Amino acid sequence: IEYKTALNTSDYQEIPSELYFCLLFFVQYILSVSTNPGAANFLMTEFRRHYNQLKVFYQRRNIEDYFGDVISNFSASVKR
Repeated sequence: IEYKTALNTSDYQEIPSELYFCLLFFVQYILSVSTNPGAANFLMTEFRRHYNQLKVFYQRRNIEDYFGDVISNFSASVKR
């Protein structure tokens, strides 16, 4: 998928392939919302499912991030 940038440049930007199913289901939802509400409901559900998967995909963390969360604000001494 390609789209033209909004800055009136002649460059084309590519939409990442991870967005394919999100875009597919959302466009199908828009097209069918007035003609077939049952299918539109299914398509919105699929869009939300893929959108949540996409958010998880872009929020990948490594092991240091998890350890940082566990040991943050940790003190070896007794708090008084």
